[in-house]
Amino acid sequence: MIVIKSAKGFTIVELMVATSVFSAILLISLAGLIQIGRMYQKGVTSSQTQETSRGVMDEITQAIQFNGGNVKSPYVINPVADTLPVGPIIAVPAADVSKNAVGYFCIGTTRYTYSIDRKQSPTNSNVVASKEIKHAMWVDEPTICADAAQPTDVLPNIVDLTADLPTPKGRDMLSDNMRIVKLNIIQPALTVGVWQVQLTIAYGDSDLLVLNGAGDSLLCKGTSVGAQFCSVSELSTIVKRRVL
Repeated sequence: MIVIKSAKGFTIVELMVATSVFSAILLISLAGLIQIGRMYQKGVTSSQTQETSRGVMDEITQAIQFNGGNVKSPYVINPVADTLPVGPIIAVPAADVSKNAVGYFCIGTTRYTYSIDRKQSPTNSNVVASKEIKHAMWVDEPTICADAAQPTDVLPNIVDLTADLPTPKGRDMLSDNMRIVKLNIIQPALTVGVWQVQLTIAYGDSDLLVLNGAGDSLLCKGTSVGAQFCSVSELSTIVKRRVL
């Protein structure tokens, strides 16, 4: 007589349970990897934003300290008036992305032209929601700037931040996707040779940013999708001129 022994193996139920457990482990691992990737990207974004803001602040403060020329506080270019460019969250007519947002200041012969709450982008966008401009901050030397008595004295050749090349000899100070949220250069009352510089730079699209409680700056929406591509850096310092 031939005796057939029963074959041992996994049942369908056991295979399904094992597959489910393995799939759950894979999903958890994948979620962990995605979170690590987001944290890494957030770190890179924050580092780039802080590095850029420190670079801009260092250049401005060193120019004030050692340039030796006069310092002309920021003026808004359009319209020309003795006021700061407005921002953040500027609601402007779609016809002019730079209206009321672009201003300039001078330290000696060096001119800094900048836009408030306008993301630097290869293209200009007149859509209020995106608010993109080709150059968020441009520095050049027009020969005469801080020594001029009035803003109009230095504006025969207004710097157009929407142009491919605003001036023949100049350079960008910010990278793409960055914007200036706040820039104040103030001389405190009853002081000589002392200036306060306040600077806030943000990285990210407009839909990733929201007004702070005071309504005078921007914050990242921490829980929004793409928050790893958003960062805000705020700096403030007091500068004493060493060369008069």
